[in-house]
Amino acid sequence: MMVLLSEPGYNRGENRAAALAKRSTLNMATAVIGTDRTFMKGRENGKQFERCPKIGNKYKRISESQKPGCTHGKYYHAGIAERPGDPKAWISGSSDLLRRAKERNVDVEGMVNYKAHDVPPPVSTPLADRLVNGLVGQIVAMDPGKKPKNKKALRALREQVIDKHAPHWHKKK
Repeated sequence: MMVLLSEPGYNRGENRAAALAKRSTLNMATAVIGTDRTFMKGRENGKQFERCPKIGNKYKRISESQKPGCTHGKYYHAGIAERPGDPKAWISGSSDLLRRAKERNVDVEGMVNYKAHDVPPPVSTPLADRLVNGLVGQIVAMDPGKKPKNKKALRALREQVIDKHAPHWHKKK
């Protein structure tokens, strides 16, 4: 039996002293919120898959094939998985959850708290450089007279390719 200091009735004066006395007479360890012991209580070794062993076995098989040994003694936390069976979703404590939340930049709230930071949207380009280079190469291959003689001519040819092949939402107005 574990009595948390945060349980109702154990927050003030006599009740708190009674809880501490009860714990000391029964040789019970004090439960401290925020520790791995408290965080992992009830999450032993694949216990989350008791009701759906097929899914648990599938996730374990996928994870073990990608990273052997990643599931031993750990808990699968689907909320931080990038995909089903993600080997990085197997955690052994709150520090693993916090590290993974920081890696994926997701909000986590509860026994572990992390606020995700805003990420600016990626810069959008009308066409990838390799496509532009490939199209410029095709134009020059079909008509060697269009081969640019300097950087300014190359820039102009690249702009012509972008203007012709870019999607309508990227075209200059």
